[in-house]
Amino acid sequence: ASVTLERAIELLEAKRAGVKANVLRSFEGSDIQVLDGRYGPYITDGKKNAKMPKDQKPEDLTLEQVQQLIAEAPEKKKGGRRRAAPRKK
Repeated sequence: ASVTLERAIELLEAKRAGVKANVLRSFEGSDIQVLDGRYGPYITDGKKNAKMPKDQKPEDLTLEQVQQLIAEAPEKKKGGRRRAAPRKK
């Protein structure tokens, strides 16, 4: 079950192409992208994600609309602190 170098390169290139296929739209001059995610299209700037309005298509959005949606998106929630397990006696 070994993989040849050529096959490994093919697999890596296919993986990279798959990541690029998730991008539905990107905007010139900004980091904002519209991506196709598990639960449908969403907008991201790399740090914050925003839901895509169901009644709009990614092609119809303007940069200003997308920036407003990112600004209105809620901050990511911090994970709760876990309590330490009680010590054994």
